[in-house]
Amino acid sequence: MRQLLVLIISISISVAQEEAAPDTSTEITSEAYQDLGLDFGYKGYQWGQTTGNIPQLDNFTDGVLSDDALSVSMSGLLGRDMVDIMYAFSDSGFWKVEISFKINGNDIDAQMEKYLRIEKDISQVYGNPAYSDHSNDGPSSSYKNHLNIKYSRAFYSSMWNVTPVKLYLVLHGLVQQPETENSILEGNTSFMRLVYYNPDYMKSTNSEKEEEIPSIFEIY
Repeated sequence: MRQLLVLIISISISVAQEEAAPDTSTEITSEAYQDLGLDFGYKGYQWGQTTGNIPQLDNFTDGVLSDDALSVSMSGLLGRDMVDIMYAFSDSGFWKVEISFKINGNDIDAQMEKYLRIEKDISQVYGNPAYSDHSNDGPSSSYKNHLNIKYSRAFYSSMWNVTPVKLYLVLHGLVQQPETENSILEGNTSFMRLVYYNPDYMKSTNSEKEEEIPSIFEIY
């Protein structure tokens, strides 16, 4: 009788422990989801995904689907930078994300400084770029001849190969020197963007058949 009582108590303790143990399956799945890299998608949003599943990011506005259903846009904070993000879709589904950084359109030096900071940050994650070009010319911000308006120009670009994805960081800077109350060119003349894209999904599956061009012997 005593042995039977011990057995019943042991079984009761075992059952209680199993019930008390937390279900970690969801937690593990969530962690694994966060660890998915660029071979899967961008920040957990899978390459080839359709607009039926709108992407979401922490610290960003809700995604807005374009009228042609080919892109989803949102704005928010990426690290310490305010950005606009556009997810682009082809017939093959999600194929690229394009990140537009907020920059000072009147300060070419600040633009180049910001580019170099972001380029360095990306390199710390993915290694040195496979290609990089930094070109700038024109007068500096100290140029003050209001009777002879000129422009400072900067074109910086870097590319990383992170198989199967490519990353491009581009700065196109065009800043009037000196700055005047009424600018010669209206609107934004400078931009800086970072693009992640997967070439396997950028082509449309329903692309039109290329027109066959007759040989020159048939033409002439």
